[in-house]
Amino acid sequence: MPQVALEPGAYPPKHKLQPVKGADGLWRLTEVRHRSYSGIYVRTSGIGATKKDCLADWEAKFEKNRRKGSVVAYAFDDEPEFGLTDKMSEVFKRFIDEQRRRVETGKLKAQSLHHYETAIYPTDSVRASDKAIKLELELGNLSVGEVGKPRFLNAYLKAVARRSPSMAARHHLILTSVFADLTLNGPFDDSPMRLVPNPYEVGGKQRALTADERVLLVDLITSSRRKPKNSAYLLSFTLMLLGTGVRPSEGLAVRWLDCLGLDDETVECALLHVCGTVVRLDHQKPFRQDHRKRGDSYFLTLPKWLTGELRAWKRLCTPTDEADLMFTHRGRVIDPDNPGYCLSRVRESTPLAWVSWGNLRDTVATEVTGKTGDPKRASAQLGHSEGSSMATRHYIDRNGYVRKAVDNADALEDLYPAKTDGKVTILASTAKHSPL
Repeated sequence: MPQVALEPGAYPPKHKLQPVKGADGLWRLTEVRHRSYSGIYVRTSGIGATKKDCLADWEAKFEKNRRKGSVVAYAFDDEPEFGLTDKMSEVFKRFIDEQRRRVETGKLKAQSLHHYETAIYPTDSVRASDKAIKLELELGNLSVGEVGKPRFLNAYLKAVARRSPSMAARHHLILTSVFADLTLNGPFDDSPMRLVPNPYEVGGKQRALTADERVLLVDLITSSRRKPKNSAYLLSFTLMLLGTGVRPSEGLAVRWLDCLGLDDETVECALLHVCGTVVRLDHQKPFRQDHRKRGDSYFLTLPKWLTGELRAWKRLCTPTDEADLMFTHRGRVIDPDNPGYCLSRVRESTPLAWVSWGNLRDTVATEVTGKTGDPKRASAQLGHSEGSSMATRHYIDRNGYVRKAVDNADALEDLYPAKTDGKVTILASTAKHSPL
C-alpha cells in the first residue's frame, strides 16, 4: 500500500518529534523522515545534553535539510499572516494600510483611498454616501473563515445591492482584493470571491431620457419654485452633461481655457478638452485635480446648440481669467455633491424622480449609438477609449497642430431640450438672476 505523500517543506507529525535519552545521558532524535521544498524525501537527526537542546539541534538541521534541491526555498518561509479564526476587522486594517503605502508611492490616488476608507469605516460626515453600509460594521466581528464562503459573500452583496447598488459594487471590489491576498498569503487555496458576481453589473436601473423628459428636466431646473439656492450654474451644467456625456465631477472641472473656439463666433462647434475632475477629501475643501477620474484626457467636438449655450453662459459670467472654472459658486469650486443635492430637490415628487446624472451619460451614449450605429463611438464619447494622448496637453503647441477630437456633434444635435414654440437658452432663463 503506497504511503501518503508528505507536504513539501512541512514539519513531520508531532508524535515523530519525541527525543529519547540514551545510556550515555544524551538525548537523540534519529532520522525523522520528511520532505524538502523541492519534493525529495530526507531524514534529519538531532542530539543534545537535554531534551530541549536535542530539539533545537534537530530544528537547525531540519531548516537546512528542507531546502535541499531548491534555490528558492526562502520564498516559502513566510507564514500566513491571517488564519481562518482571525477577525475580518484585522484584515480590513491591513488592506487600508497597504492602500496608504500605495498612495505614498504614487501607485494609488488619494481619492481612491478615501473611497475605500468610507466603504469600510463609519465617518462623522453628513454626506449620504458616507452614511451607507460599512464593511467594518457588517463583517468586522466575523472571522475570516465565517465570511470566506462564496454562498455567504453572494448573499451579503445581494443584500447590500438592494439598498445601494453602487456601494455593493465598491464592497465587491474591496472583498475581491482582500480575498485575493488571503489566497496568495493566507489560508485559502482558491479565492471564495472568484465565483461571486458583482451585483451592480447584473442589473442597473438607469436609462436614457426621452425628448419630452429632457424638456421637462430643463423646465424643472428653470422653475424658481424648485431651484435651490446657490445653483445658478445648474442649467448650464446640465446642458454640458447632456451635450457631452462627461462625468459630473469632470464637468465641474472644466475651465474656460478647456473650451477651444468658444470666443470665435465663426466656429460652429467648439472643442472641449476633458482633462480634470473635482474632488473633495476629508478635512479639505473641494479642489480641481489635473487628471480625469479614470482614463487619459481627450477632446470632444461640441454640438452647435451646446456651443451657443456656453457662449451665452460665458457672456453672463464675464470671467477675468481663462483659467477660471466654468461652473463656480461665488468664485469657489463647487462641491461634487452639490449637483446631486440640487437635482434631488428639482426632481422630488415629479415624473422624473428616478433621474440621476448618470442618466444623462446614458442618454448621450444611447443617442450616439442610435444615430451612428457604432457603440465604439459612444465609448469614445464617454472617454472609455483614448481620444488624445498626454503629449497633446503637455508637449505639443495647441495652435500648431490639427487636433484629433471625438466628433459626434451631428448625432447629438437632437438632444437639445427645446420646446416647439421656442428655444431654451441660458441667456433667457437667467436674465433675472445673477449666475455668480
